[in-house]
Amino acid sequence: MTRKSPFPERELARLLMTLPRIEIQNRLLKVRDRELALAMQNLEESERSRVYAAVSPEKIRRLREELSMLGRLRVHREDYLTALSRVISVLEGRPYTEVLRSYIRPRGRRPG
Repeated sequence: MTRKSPFPERELARLLMTLPRIEIQNRLLKVRDRELALAMQNLEESERSRVYAAVSPEKIRRLREELSMLGRLRVHREDYLTALSRVISVLEGRPYTEVLRSYIRPRGRRPG
């Protein structure tokens, strides 16, 4: 992200609406499904459809599976923002590095 936005979801949505489909496809090819789904979590379905139009049917299935699973998980805002920032960065043309710790935590369980 070039600037800190109070609503980074809008930055992701803007990139999805302005980039050509082939660019979205090429740039998201390397992004892990779980991370991409996490970043897409707060997008409108019409905004998600831009991602779906650019990826394979198999990746669409996996993304929908991950999005469904997210409803049953407790995801810290920090983890969500990290994934969102990384996907925005990839869409802006920066390299993707696969170093994200797991954010999966069952709902209702507190550490310690």
